[in-house]
Amino acid sequence: MSESRGYEAGFRARPSTPVTFILLALNAAVYVFQYYVLRRIAPDYWVADRFTETFALSLDGLRAGHFWQLITYQFLHGGFLHIFLNSWAIFVFGRPVEAKLGAWRMLAVYFISGVAGGLLQMLGSWAWPSLFGTEGIIGASASAYGLMAAFVALFPAQRLLMLLFFVIPISMRATTLLRLAIWISLAGILYPFYQHLIDRYLPFAHEIDLMFVGIGHAAHLGGLVTGLLLTLWMRRGRRVPPVIGAGPKSSLNITASPD
Repeated sequence: MSESRGYEAGFRARPSTPVTFILLALNAAVYVFQYYVLRRIAPDYWVADRFTETFALSLDGLRAGHFWQLITYQFLHGGFLHIFLNSWAIFVFGRPVEAKLGAWRMLAVYFISGVAGGLLQMLGSWAWPSLFGTEGIIGASASAYGLMAAFVALFPAQRLLMLLFFVIPISMRATTLLRLAIWISLAGILYPFYQHLIDRYLPFAHEIDLMFVGIGHAAHLGGLVTGLLLTLWMRRGRRVPPVIGAGPKSSLNITASPD
């Protein structure tokens, strides 16, 4: 997998992106602690499960005043594929966003998108549990989606070469990727309404279920919208112009990451 290069002309004066790598290191460290250290301490996984339950974001946790969960849930993950996809999105989109906006503004986009996405998911679980589910959520997906939306706000004309399912090359503009991510999130939120039709009429229904069931789609949508609006506001306030020219074609390998 190769990384995006076409946007480099927009931030060559600020090539250092240490905060992105710090976020990646923190996510990796928590993953190792969650899945290896704690499970060595208690092989029956009770300690690890209790750790995840305490720091995941849930309605019960918020009702109990555990508001730190709005931050801590962003560093927990549900397995290797989960953290790999989120980390790859942070790596690809976080560096140009950090270089363009600066470290502190990039962190603001990251964490505020994660908090807003988590709150939207919890609001949906409270107001419409049959649609949004009642389970807690974990993962940096909302934050990563916020960075992706920030990238689109800063580099809207950038062309991205993605590898769908790590095999099929697809070229699209950054704005097209954002629209696709929004539509997938909306389709995921509404999936319970038409899941019975998928299961009844499509031979590969199980594979489709894996893409939509048990995922915090509202958190993804909240992260996308928040990252986009926040970056547009920052760009206007700092008079940071977007990169209009598409430049050389970029090569990314991004897929929707589950929660």
